[in-house]
Amino acid sequence: MELNLNKLKELLYENQAIRTKIQQDYGFDRDPKNIDEFSRLLISSLNQPVRDINREISNSELFEAAVKSLGSNSRNWVTFISKEESLRTQLFNYDPLKTYENSNSLVNDLRPFFPGQSCSNDVNAVLKWAKKLSNIENYYSEYIKQVMNGFNKLHQNKFNVEIDEKNLFICIAGFFANPPSKWEGEEFLSCIDLHRDFAVLKFDGMGYPLTSEFLRNLGWNGFKPDRHIKRLFDNWLDVENILPVSEIKFLLDINGRKNKDLIDYIKYSLIGHKISPKNISLSEVDNFVWAVGAYVIKKGKESNYDSDVLFRIPTISNT
Repeated sequence: MELNLNKLKELLYENQAIRTKIQQDYGFDRDPKNIDEFSRLLISSLNQPVRDINREISNSELFEAAVKSLGSNSRNWVTFISKEESLRTQLFNYDPLKTYENSNSLVNDLRPFFPGQSCSNDVNAVLKWAKKLSNIENYYSEYIKQVMNGFNKLHQNKFNVEIDEKNLFICIAGFFANPPSKWEGEEFLSCIDLHRDFAVLKFDGMGYPLTSEFLRNLGWNGFKPDRHIKRLFDNWLDVENILPVSEIKFLLDINGRKNKDLIDYIKYSLIGHKISPKNISLSEVDNFVWAVGAYVIKKGKESNYDSDVLFRIPTISNT
């Protein structure tokens, strides 16, 4: 059983009021002529194409990804992205060192770019990211890639093969959102001490969903199971029985933590993997499901929609 992505697109497109609202919120640069163009514009506006996660990623690119992730926190995306060019100027074209050197004067200047209840936390997190990336020359290689290698080695030792990228996404998000004090993969880290480097490893201002958004901004391919995604899955599926317990347990064990938030994050991410069409990126599927939850099947309205029509039996090719 997999999601019928065409049906999700129809739900977003068929009602003119909803379609117009999405066009405004996502900042479409033109009126779409049909459902296919509408769907392409929705995805392209988020600017999260899947890319090679083993490439070299500069601190400036990391900083931009972090700022945009924090900018998506509990606020309308168009509210943030409409001012992004001005924010880019304020942050010296996402130069973390220059931002850090001017952090005292930027505290109040950044607030208008992050409206809402999480404003202070998001602004403080942006400045913490600037400080972190100013002190570490190549954070992606020195920290993220090292932890990626640790997960690959652990998986290789158990299964004789490196972990696949969609599960590595879950592991990396789980690790950096809440770094463990003890981890089986620490033996594969050449210059990282989990106790000493907790503040360096922790992705400032981010729990599991925002860390997932950060990774997707860098081109990683994965689900971001926030409240909309989890609510819809709870209503559509038997979430407690759809996955083998062993599958969740292994990713918990390999992460080195066993708290409820991490269990939920792993569970709903794996459900996303299980029901996604095979020829579409997980990030794209997630974004369509999220939009349906935010604009169409809102909280309390789930019973108005027949969830059966949102799924289909995948076609099995004989070739």
